[in-house]
Amino acid sequence: MVLEYVNKGLQKLNGPIEDFINHKNVMRTVMIVETIKVICIMLFSTYQDDDYYSYIEQAQTIREGNLNYDAISGRSGPVAYPALNSYLHLFYLNKYITDDGQYYTTARAICSLVHLITMYFIVRIYQLAFKDKPKLTNLVVLHCFSFISLQAFSEKIFNDSYVTLYTVIAIYLFQTQFVFLGCISVSLAIGFKANALIYLPAVYLLASKSRGIFIGTLYVMMTLALQVGYAYPFLSVYPQEYINRSYDFGRVYVHGHNFFWKFVPPFIIRLPVFNASLLLAQLGLLCFYLFSKWLKLKDCFSQLGIWPIKLFPKYAEQDSFYVAEVFFLCNFIGMVCARGIFFQYMTWFWFSVPFVLWSGPMKFRSYSVKELLAIF
Repeated sequence: MVLEYVNKGLQKLNGPIEDFINHKNVMRTVMIVETIKVICIMLFSTYQDDDYYSYIEQAQTIREGNLNYDAISGRSGPVAYPALNSYLHLFYLNKYITDDGQYYTTARAICSLVHLITMYFIVRIYQLAFKDKPKLTNLVVLHCFSFISLQAFSEKIFNDSYVTLYTVIAIYLFQTQFVFLGCISVSLAIGFKANALIYLPAVYLLASKSRGIFIGTLYVMMTLALQVGYAYPFLSVYPQEYINRSYDFGRVYVHGHNFFWKFVPPFIIRLPVFNASLLLAQLGLLCFYLFSKWLKLKDCFSQLGIWPIKLFPKYAEQDSFYVAEVFFLCNFIGMVCARGIFFQYMTWFWFSVPFVLWSGPMKFRSYSVKELLAIF
């Protein structure tokens, strides 16, 4: 009986991803597997990350009344993230939650819950994107074979977990036509980490196509303006110090943190011309997809008329697959063209890899589950 069950499982691994499981059970399967993985981390992992304690030390400095970002520091260095990250660790710095930041397990449990919520929305995004071909939702099952996102979420409790959470919520809200709330969710992601600004091209395009270019512009301006509200306590007293630390786009990464560019010699990576080339490559790729795939240039000119606000029809519903494709590719291009990527940054685009490989330009549709797992 056991051998027969194993043989059936191996046959499914050799078959197409669409037939791996019943697509109606995808949500239940993924959530059960991810819950088991989270429980294993909680029970057996003894790892405690120094970055967490560095953030706690920074929060202690803020709690003592120091709002100068130049003077806020911890064992891993000075604070380098926007205000919402500081508020998060002020929350962790609570006697009843983490015993003033000393109890690592509680913070890990909170991040584990964030991971499970994130996985729920990732499955919903895939279900909505493939609603016309529901069997393709099985792509999301590939996440069950990876521990990369779980390590960054539940084991090392990086703030990237909250960026990813608000990003996937934003994608889901855009898919369900709640564009205004989706923009607010993106603003929350940016409030935790300035790197989330890479989503703005997707937000602007989708908001403009859904609500018209004038309203879309207002939504993007609101997304950025909310950052001032989040950071008002810091900006009101030390604005320059806050901006310099939170939005330091000139930060230099060591060679080991350039996952996509390890084949490039270290001295080249440090050259300003290399960084400028990556930025140009990112803009070039975005423009390529914008005018070759996401927009029909001929239709744009025909709709332009006299006023730019007529560029897109107002309150037009956007296809769920189209929304996911724009967000995923915009994010993936931003990651590939980034000067440096830490381990935890993998969580930013890891959930989109099956979608990009399957439905993007590579279209790995003839591969078996076993081959997809090797790639993934």
